[in-house]
Formats: sequence, structure tokens, C-alpha cells
Amino acid sequence: MLSPVLGWGGLLLLIVTGPVPTAIVVVGLATHGLVLLQTLERRNEDMVARTVEDVTEHGYRNVCVVVGAKHLEGMVREFEDRGFDVAVADFS
Repeated sequence: MLSPVLGWGGLLLLIVTGPVPTAIVVVGLATHGLVLLQTLERRNEDMVARTVEDVTEHGYRNVCVVVGAKHLEGMVREFEDRGFDVAVADFS
């Protein structure tokens, strides 16, 4: 919540100025984290749904999906829940 407005430097400055600003920062960071998590999960679901739609529409049998590390676990779970066999190649 506050980090896009203040930036991390601003958040660190508020933490050391007293208990009330610290409480505001903690609540802001928690809210920001929850929003990011919900956004990540929603994006995972949307990306999998679009991929499944394309696979079904075109009759593909094998598909390579390249995603960032934060999406990997959620998307693998989402594909498996939809009945797809998933193999992960981690090149990190």
C-alpha cells in the first residue's frame, strides 16, 4: 500500500521515527503482500486457462510454457488440477 507511494527508502525512514508510523508501515506491507499474492494467483489461473484454451482449440499434444520462478509452483499445480501431465525443466 505505501511502498509504491513512498518507495523502500521512505518506508525505512518511517520505521525509525516512532511506533505509529511503524504500525502504519507494517499494515501497509502486509496489505501490499496480500495484494501481490492474490494477483500472482489470479495471473497463474488466467495464464493456465488461456494456455488450456489454445491447446484445446488447436489440438496440441505437447506444449512448452516458459514462466518466471514465482509462477512455477502455482501454475504446475493449476495444470495438474486440470488433468495435464507436467514436466519441469529448471535452468536456474
